[in-house]
Amino acid sequence: MRRFFIFLAGLLFSLNTLAQGTLMLVGGGTERTGDDAWNFDPYTKAVTLAGNSRVAIVAWGPEPDSWMRDYFTNTCNAADAKHFDLSAVDPADYPVVYDSLMSYDMFFFKGGDQYNYYSNFNNNEIEQAIMDKYAEGGVISGTSAGMAILSSIIFTAENGTVYPDESLNNPLNSYMALADDFVDLMPGYLFDTHFAERGRFPRLIGMLANWYETQSESRITGLGVDDLSAMIIRNDSVYAYGTGAGNFYDVANTHFNTAQTTVVADEIEVMQLLNGCTYDMNTGAVEGFEQFSEPALYGEGGDYTVLLGGGVYGSFHTDMMDVLVNDCGSVNDNVLLVTGENSVNASALVTAIENHTSATVYQFAATTANGDDQTFSDAISDAGKVVFVDNAYATLMDFMNNTANGNQLNDKIRTHGGVVAFVGDNSRFAAHTVVNNYLESGASYYGTLSFDPGLNLLKTSVVMPQTFKNSDVYENTTTAVPYAMLLEDLTYGIWLNKRNYAKYYVNNDSTWLDGYGTSPVMAIKNNGTAFGFSVTPNVGNYDPRMVAGFEEMMLSVFDSTQTYLMGTELGLGVEKTENEIQGKIYPNPANNHVFCDFGQPVNLQIYASDGKLIERYSGQKRYRISVKNYSAGMYLFRATTRHYTSTSKVSIR
Repeated sequence: MRRFFIFLAGLLFSLNTLAQGTLMLVGGGTERTGDDAWNFDPYTKAVTLAGNSRVAIVAWGPEPDSWMRDYFTNTCNAADAKHFDLSAVDPADYPVVYDSLMSYDMFFFKGGDQYNYYSNFNNNEIEQAIMDKYAEGGVISGTSAGMAILSSIIFTAENGTVYPDESLNNPLNSYMALADDFVDLMPGYLFDTHFAERGRFPRLIGMLANWYETQSESRITGLGVDDLSAMIIRNDSVYAYGTGAGNFYDVANTHFNTAQTTVVADEIEVMQLLNGCTYDMNTGAVEGFEQFSEPALYGEGGDYTVLLGGGVYGSFHTDMMDVLVNDCGSVNDNVLLVTGENSVNASALVTAIENHTSATVYQFAATTANGDDQTFSDAISDAGKVVFVDNAYATLMDFMNNTANGNQLNDKIRTHGGVVAFVGDNSRFAAHTVVNNYLESGASYYGTLSFDPGLNLLKTSVVMPQTFKNSDVYENTTTAVPYAMLLEDLTYGIWLNKRNYAKYYVNNDSTWLDGYGTSPVMAIKNNGTAFGFSVTPNVGNYDPRMVAGFEEMMLSVFDSTQTYLMGTELGLGVEKTENEIQGKIYPNPANNHVFCDFGQPVNLQIYASDGKLIERYSGQKRYRISVKNYSAGMYLFRATTRHYTSTSKVSIR
């Protein structure tokens, strides 16, 4: 029998032999029966990799029924499955449990409270069994809390859970309990679960920021898995399964501003893998995406100021009206409020504006009944600033597109040097694309979000206010932004919440976005990426979840201390051209080698015509690429710097 006195020696041995095992990481959610269930492929694969042998189901609590054991044996073809309720075991008997566990080939840790696992298994035979089984080539798996304990750095939940906004607003808050003294199956990684469902990507960012700040600028990678989704990791290859995504957050090149209470960070590299995707952790190669997004505009170029409120009307909108009056245009500019028919917030906004200026404040409802109203038309002409509040999408767009006053207002808000503000929910309307139905519980999960044309002041963006409104819409607000960006080939996605607002403006012939309030603004950029949408069947007759997968986007989190660049040229928006990065790619057509000379360091990705990434290279001015083993056909060579992208077609014979 294994005795605990040799635990440390065994642990050190295990650390040197970790590359032999397999991980199955499950983001949570209910498993289902049938070979068309989301869990069938990953669970069956995991059992197969364990030699179709014995599965130990480990939990901190009694078995509710035999379903899980029956599923592993009857559906996944395991030889045997047993439930281990370790809450009922005296720690003095853990050596016996160790021997029993080691007779199984796959461990499956159920969900629950991860602190029960961490506090009761740490530094004893149960932890040793996990390490030893992995080292000898076994399969270690877990769902929800059972997955969360398997990374080298774990969120222990010792002080309870931490919510996305809490993590973002203060990554050092008292709930942020992280530890690195448990199993070390994936060095340098931190796992999170129920990722889309609970809107947890800001939480994961906060955890990465916390570790950086508290551990001498140590950088770790975040991996979040959606519920009803799984990832199998074996021999440094990742395989994605299920209805959602596996989400990687890489901060290797991120700058964290630790002087701020909130998270302030730039250039977080994000990758989301969908069912059927594979990822080589050594080479960075991703396979499985069949489409490629190349935004038509590489930046925003509107020569005006736009204020974007983040939540329902509140104190931050009062602050935003102060900025509107005193920091945008002239303090003496008249202001026009464009409202819904029964606005509940307009009167408070009028008061907030009048507290800062003696100028005239007009208020009109944007309805077809007012479409030809002369006094409304006169107010449009007289106003120097426009504020949209409490408008319903369909009514506003009908007014703007189909009435005389709407056409006049459309021209007004695009005036050179103009100032326009959008309060709360109406911030969506400023962008190219508007996400509708986002406040309907489960809209993203059931595939009922809609994406409609906006006012297009931000010509290559989508804006999501009320990001953390409540848990019913977490998945809607977090998944809708990248989905809309890839659906419409947009460059920017912006998340706002009730504790912030943003200002888009022009300075030194470039366009910028600043964040204000006590919560940072989040923006994600699409520089061009291979992508896809989830097509895995959902429950019942519902459409697939509205989860997008993509190879790479860049996420930034910022406030007023770190402005965000959105464009470097003014005008209607600057189209991408093949001359943004001056360089030569020759010969074309090519047989054996392709030579690339860009004159500046660039990152280079090579894609097949179907969007599949073939190879990637980083940081060189010149490349000599062997194409001897390429199949004949057309390939895309995409060169990128921080601000520019150039794509060239190269024919291989």
